[in-house]
Amino acid sequence: MCKDLAPGQCIDLFHANLSEWVIKATPDLNNDGKPDLVLQNRRTGAIATWLIENLALGRCDIQWQGGDTNWEVISTPDLNGDGKADLLLQNAVTGQIFYWAMNGISITKTGFLFGNTLTGWTVIK
Repeated sequence: MCKDLAPGQCIDLFHANLSEWVIKATPDLNNDGKPDLVLQNRRTGAIATWLIENLALGRCDIQWQGGDTNWEVISTPDLNGDGKADLLLQNAVTGQIFYWAMNGISITKTGFLFGNTLTGWTVIK
């Protein structure tokens, strides 16, 4: 897992395979009143967060290297009431829903909201 990369390192990381990355959401991850980026790699399922600072690309982090493309970022609500967006992921096969409580680009807590199979159910976006 990459941790807290500088903007230049982020650009190098994504530039090599830019067409594989999709913007999944634009939440305010660091509570600065401005949108940031949550990206997911179509081929690997990897998930990255990227802060936008003063209309420029800031620090980024690869939160998950992927390997199971059934997991998809589906929403970015503030689950713990700290004013910062968190991430919800859903498994397309099992329907399971997993959360990442976020503090900027750092994951502070994770867990299943629905760990049992929920086939046929999806979160309304």
